[in-house]
Amino acid sequence: MGFRNEIKALTEVRHRNIVKLYGFCKHPQCSFLVYEYIERGSLASILSSNEAAKRLDWAKRVNIIAGVADALSCMHHDHSVPVIHRDISSKNILLYSDFNACISDFGTTRLLNPDSSNWTGVAGTHGYIAPELAYTMRVTKKCDVYIFGVVALEILMGRHPGELLSSLVILPSEELDVKLWDMLDQRIAAPGDQQEAEMVAAVAKLAVIVSSEPTFLPRQQAEAIPFSSSNLTTILKMFFIQPHPEHASLTRQMLADCEIPALKGEVKYCATFLESMINFVVAELGSSEIHAVVTSVANKEEKVKASTYRVGVGGGRLMSHKVVTCHETRPYMVPLVADDGSQVNAIVLCHFDTSNWNPGHASFRLLGVKPGIVPICHFILKDLAWVPN
Repeated sequence: MGFRNEIKALTEVRHRNIVKLYGFCKHPQCSFLVYEYIERGSLASILSSNEAAKRLDWAKRVNIIAGVADALSCMHHDHSVPVIHRDISSKNILLYSDFNACISDFGTTRLLNPDSSNWTGVAGTHGYIAPELAYTMRVTKKCDVYIFGVVALEILMGRHPGELLSSLVILPSEELDVKLWDMLDQRIAAPGDQQEAEMVAAVAKLAVIVSSEPTFLPRQQAEAIPFSSSNLTTILKMFFIQPHPEHASLTRQMLADCEIPALKGEVKYCATFLESMINFVVAELGSSEIHAVVTSVANKEEKVKASTYRVGVGGGRLMSHKVVTCHETRPYMVPLVADDGSQVNAIVLCHFDTSNWNPGHASFRLLGVKPGIVPICHFILKDLAWVPN
């Protein structure tokens, strides 16, 4: 599959910052691709060498980042079907003799078919994959945008920005107490003039913004954190969160919610890293062939907005006897049409046994019923529900 992907992608895309494919041979005993020769090798090998890294001044580094961005723009926007690379790590960025960048290794590439849901398995290099994009198993342009942010930070810092990314998971970039100059690669002199300094600062800010979107901690960091209300002070210190602002309240509430015992008939699990959540979902659904569903607008470029909706045509129960989400429920997809004609595919979860719910729950007050009498259904806007394929 990787061999065919590479050939297909490189015959579709031509760009000065994308490696050129000159030919290939496919044979049962021997298959190979013939590329142009890229003199300086991989960016990763240069950054890992103190001597080689010193030859990468700030102008060269910003030019490498710009070259990668230009190639991605071509792949995403200059073709009838967007081309998604999914594995633009520093090992897959090669440098010409003049230090211009060249993206290589298109084995994990996918073409975004507008008539397909574009579900797929996780692909890419550990440390570069956006966690929330990994667990949705859906290919989008965001896969490459997040990786671009990670690589841009790596180029400026001279090392993989794992620690910084872990902090950005909890704390927004504008509140992170990190001085730009402390982040930069210390093996070369600081930017020499104001124009160069402003250029580096602008690139660094962009890189932080596009790589600060994930909402799941990497496994190693998550396993080292003592998640419990009794350790709240320690947790806040680990993420540089002051004890009184909103972030501290959200963390406190999240821990308290996790520690509330499960309702009767409910299996409750608080995942702290991606793999543990996937393992739990697979175990509960009894299948590794799963995907996440969420309320979405028919036009994928728009967001769900507040409006008056009516129920449209179609929809119905999702093909599953079981779903993993906030509670034990049955999932339904309900098409909604707003007054302005925009369409939303809404995910609805129905609770059929509410006998153990608090009688004072808002649902009972609104509907004028008692616990356990009728099913209670609600829309989910931002949360995910997991169902078998």
